[in-house]
Amino acid sequence: MNENISDFWKQETIIRHSQRLLLSYKYWTGKTLLEIDGTPEAMAQALWLAPFPVLSHGMESDPIFNYGNRKALEL
Repeated sequence: MNENISDFWKQETIIRHSQRLLLSYKYWTGKTLLEIDGTPEAMAQALWLAPFPVLSHGMESDPIFNYGNRKALEL
């Protein structure tokens, strides 16, 4: 994986989106997808490096993917 992709999670918009994904998952399921303690940056990095694929999409009538972690992109 090239260096630009490996630093993807460091973008401010991705850090915020990662927080929303983790907190939303906990809110709706009552379970944690990953440990969500720590800084927003630590949360974004943990989601990016998770050993399982994580994808999200928007609310369009034909949804468009807006996030894929490293494992999802490898697959």
